[in-house]
Amino acid sequence: YSVSLPSSDGDAWLWEPSINLSQDNVQNPLATPESNTTYTCYIQNICGIGTDEVSINVIVPLAFASEDGGVCRGDEFPISASGSDTESTYQWVPAPLVAQANSNETYAFPVETTTFTVFVTDSNGCTASDNLTVYVGQPPYVDAGPDREIEWLDEVRLFGSTEGETFWWTPEENLSCSDCQFPEVLSTEPGWYVFHALDENGCEGVDSTYVDIYFPVYVPNSFTPNNDGNNDAFFVQGEKLNGYKLSVFNRWGERVFYSEDPEEVWDGTSRSGTHLCPDGVYLYTLRYEDSRSALLLKGHISLLR
Repeated sequence: YSVSLPSSDGDAWLWEPSINLSQDNVQNPLATPESNTTYTCYIQNICGIGTDEVSINVIVPLAFASEDGGVCRGDEFPISASGSDTESTYQWVPAPLVAQANSNETYAFPVETTTFTVFVTDSNGCTASDNLTVYVGQPPYVDAGPDREIEWLDEVRLFGSTEGETFWWTPEENLSCSDCQFPEVLSTEPGWYVFHALDENGCEGVDSTYVDIYFPVYVPNSFTPNNDGNNDAFFVQGEKLNGYKLSVFNRWGERVFYSEDPEEVWDGTSRSGTHLCPDGVYLYTLRYEDSRSALLLKGHISLLR
C-alpha cells in the first residue's frame, strides 16, 4: 500500500531518501516503503531552506497455513492457520469445502486434489494469505454384483469385482468366506451384503448387493371341507407363483378342479360344481415359475369330510 507524505507549503521540495517514492521533488509524494522508513523533506521558500522528518511505520501482515497433506475421498483433513495477533480473523477459500470457513482450525473435505487459500486479517485491517494443498486419493473400483432373489434356505453365490489389493465382505454371517470375491450365501433372511476393498494407499471403496428371500411353495396333503371353518379348502401357499396352473384329478384320472389363480381354492366340489366329490385320495399337478425356471410338482391330497 501507499501513503501520501505531508509537508508544509513552499516553493520547492526535496525528499530523502528517494527510494520507494512516486517523486522526490513534490510537496506530497506517495511513499511505498517495504519496511519502517524515516523521510527527510527540504523545503525552500524566499526566506531559505527548512527541514523536517516524517516516519512511516510499515505493518507487515502475516498468514501461515498448516502443511499440505493427503486423504482418501470422503475423509476429512484437518487444516489450521495463524496470523499476526490474537485478534486476527480468517477466511478459507473455497468455503463450501471447509467445515467452518471463518475458523483458524477446521476441516476440509475435498473430493479431488484441491488447493485452499486462507486470508488472515489482523487487528489493523491488514490482510495476508497463505496456501495449502490437500491431495485426494480416489477409492478403488468396487462392484458387489447385482441384487439377488432366492428361495429360503437356498444357496446363492455373490459376484464381487475390484481393482483393490485387499477385499472383504460384511456381514460375515451366512457367508462361506468373507475375504474372497465369490462367497456363497446360505439364505435365512433378506439383507444387504457390502463388498469392501482397499488400494495400496489404504483408500477404501465399497459397494453393496441386496439378497431378497422368498419362501418356498407349500402344498397341504389333506383338507376337510365340512364347513366347520377349519381347513375347509385346498389351496397352495407361496410368494412366487408366476405361471401358476393347478390341476386336481380323481382316481380315474378325471380332472375335478383346475385354476390359474393362486387365490382360488378347491372346496371339494366337482369341476362343474354340481356335486360334492367323495372322500378319498386325489392327485394334483402344480406348475409355477421361480426366478430360475419353470417347475412341476406332483403329489396327492386326501379329502376327508
